[in-house]
Amino acid sequence: MCSTHWFCWHGWIAADKQNQKDIIWPNRLVVDETIQRIYWGDAKLNRIESSRIDGSDRNILPVKVTHQYTLNIFENNIFWCDPLEHEVLSVNKFTGKDYKILIKEASLTPTGIHVHHPSKQSHLTDPCRNVICNHLCLLSSTVQGYNCACPVGMTLNKDVRTCEFISAHDSSIVIATFTYIYRLTHHQIGKDTILRLPTRNMENIGPPLM
Repeated sequence: MCSTHWFCWHGWIAADKQNQKDIIWPNRLVVDETIQRIYWGDAKLNRIESSRIDGSDRNILPVKVTHQYTLNIFENNIFWCDPLEHEVLSVNKFTGKDYKILIKEASLTPTGIHVHHPSKQSHLTDPCRNVICNHLCLLSSTVQGYNCACPVGMTLNKDVRTCEFISAHDSSIVIATFTYIYRLTHHQIGKDTILRLPTRNMENIGPPLM
């Protein structure tokens, strides 16, 4: 089933009342955006079918299929896997002809297939390409699509583009034991320093308040 904006899903349900053709074990559903059709395979009925996005014009692809597990489409071909026969196969998506066993290997149990090609990739612009960030530009879900960021030991200024070093006081961690208080200071270069702070006859010191 596909919603208005092509959100498609399938389930193991019994029948299509409109066409009186069973759909029992649909194992995969793919959308062919170029011709506005959806394709699916039924592992119980051993067949591949297609219809328009709205479910009309339903057709069975005239090709023998056994143990069909997953589908993918590219150009004029439809591809699928047969994990029991250890095969990856393809046919013409319009006619069911040009049947080919692309891979057959006993050690292979394919349960998924996906075609990668530049024409199938979304062409997006890099929001960081023309942005001037002092150190780092990270992709984000914000309106502008990016955020400037700083490395460890630095903080972002109010202009949200430049960074400045954090002072030793700001980057310190205060650690309390039952009898002593320590300050741990992180340094970008070299070892961190741990300084015991002066105390006078203090016992059972609790955690510091920030």
